[in-house]
Amino acid sequence: MKILVIEQREWVRQWISSMLMSYQTVVVHDGLSALQYLSNETDVPDVLILNEQLPDFDGIDLIETILSYQRTSFISMILLSKSDTYYSMEQQAKIYAMLADNELGILMLPYTILTLVQKNDYLINSSFKNASMIC
Repeated sequence: MKILVIEQREWVRQWISSMLMSYQTVVVHDGLSALQYLSNETDVPDVLILNEQLPDFDGIDLIETILSYQRTSFISMILLSKSDTYYSMEQQAKIYAMLADNELGILMLPYTILTLVQKNDYLINSSFKNASMIC
């Protein structure tokens, strides 16, 4: 099982990596690095965990970009989001469409180690092509 983590804050990257030690985990700090990794890697990840706000990408736009490529359209995704985040009507429509298509799971802050691991296990063991679950 391969997981790609996209997170700008070093301490969060380390925290998530330590929670997922039993999985093959790759960590990058921004959206461009993630896209470069995905385009160069022959073995694409099964799960992608990303922050909603990255220095160079909006998380929703990055998810749309990744899902638009045939090569990465099957990846299950977990969006780490703050509960007080304001989404525009356009962003809300995109999120609901991705949730309806089982392409996205949203994990709202504050999330715990147990919540993240359980969500990851759910995505991995799900019979859906792209599973979603809201915590």
